Amino acid sequence: GLVALLVFFGAFVGAVAVGAFFALRHWFERHVADPLRSFGSVAPIAEGAEAPVISGGRMMETARLAQILRDFVSTLAETDARARKAKEETIREFRDREAGFDRQLRRIRDQATTDPLTKLRNRGYLDEMLPTVFAAHRTGGTPLAAVMLDLDNFKSYNDLHGHQAGDALLRFVGALLRGSIRPTDHAIRYGGDEFLLLLPETSAEQASIIAGRVVKLFGQYSSCLQQEHRLSISAGIASVPDDACSDGLELVARADHALYAAKYRGKNTIVTSDESGPSRTSRCIVPEVVPVVDVQMPG
Repeated sequence: GLVALLVFFGAFVGAVAVGAFFALRHWFERHVADPLRSFGSVAPIAEGAEAPVISGGRMMETARLAQILRDFVSTLAETDARARKAKEETIREFRDREAGFDRQLRRIRDQATTDPLTKLRNRGYLDEMLPTVFAAHRTGGTPLAAVMLDLDNFKSYNDLHGHQAGDALLRFVGALLRGSIRPTDHAIRYGGDEFLLLLPETSAEQASIIAGRVVKLFGQYSSCLQQEHRLSISAGIASVPDDACSDGLELVARADHALYAAKYRGKNTIVTSDESGPSRTSRCIVPEVVPVVDVQMPG
């Protein structure tokens, strides 16, 4: 009757449940557990960890597989951390080397553009920066002065006392010029015993003051030397916009011509150029004789 039917139905439901359980277990073994076991057999082992042994019940296998996965993730994290550290060290080393190369290039450039005797800049440096300095004058509308200086009677002094004495004198002039200008100015050994000062944002009147100070200080030093012909310095000054110059080369040429005029007028003299051209000069300054003060001698 009804009881038998219920027993049969319960048995049927139980059989279906058991069948579903085994079917689900078979699916899990095939599609989940087996791939995980295969993966675990080749998965990297974290440094210092022992290789897991897959054996025992299914729950133990699942726990071990989970541990393998955790170890694998830990290994990946450690590998990623080492890679980041290696990358940072590589970047830092590259930047250090780049900075070293920059310092070396600057040192080489300074050596290539510096006169070894006077420690002033040389003609190569002048050729490189003169267009830039003149362009800055045009752009900013500020004055720019050029002072050309030359030692009077240097050849006679060099012939009489020898090249070592002449070199010592040139070293003194280099130190004198370096100490007479601002960081924004440029002191250049133009050639032999001829020197050039390029003075941005400086008028002809201001350049005359600077040149006069150089001439006076050199005169004080010269008076301490035993010499047959008194050493002195002559200077020629040109400036823009006072002089109509199309470029830096013309400005330097005008200062050089004013220097020749100073030599012609008796040496130990400062002459400034005017707008009318390099054939004329506007002003002649003869520095006054000043008392001798302590002037450091070159070694």
